[in-house]
Amino acid sequence: MASHVFKSPLPDVAIPEIHLTEFVLNKVEQLPDHPAIIDGTTNQAFTYRELSLRIKALAGGLQTNGVKPGSVVALIAANSPDYAVVFHAAALCGGTVTTVNPTYGAQEIHQQLLDSGASMVVAGNACLATAAEAMQGCNAGELIAMSAH
Repeated sequence: MASHVFKSPLPDVAIPEIHLTEFVLNKVEQLPDHPAIIDGTTNQAFTYRELSLRIKALAGGLQTNGVKPGSVVALIAANSPDYAVVFHAAALCGGTVTTVNPTYGAQEIHQQLLDSGASMVVAGNACLATAAEAMQGCNAGELIAMSAH
């Protein structure tokens, strides 16, 4: 069996040896008012400063609700700027995120919650009912909606 190696004509990208969340938050000092994330379907955008403030505020709330190093937070939502906020906030707390496909049914989510040992579920509003059903019989004791709408 032949093997092929494809090389980009562009220079190699240097990948720093730091955590992803640290890398993102380091950009705040360099590019505070530059868009950090833009939702292509809604045009919702956060600058690096706004993203950092949202991540840190949510991290404080997650810590207040028991997320600490070693905790597992299940994230069930479609891609959005808020998805990134939840992901990085849990990581900032020292937690692990288990990303759950938002099209999963309750049984599939239930199994992932069991397998991951998630103690908390953060879900997009469209996934709340399914997430609540999936949490029955799991250690995930708290369900948080991603937005108030």
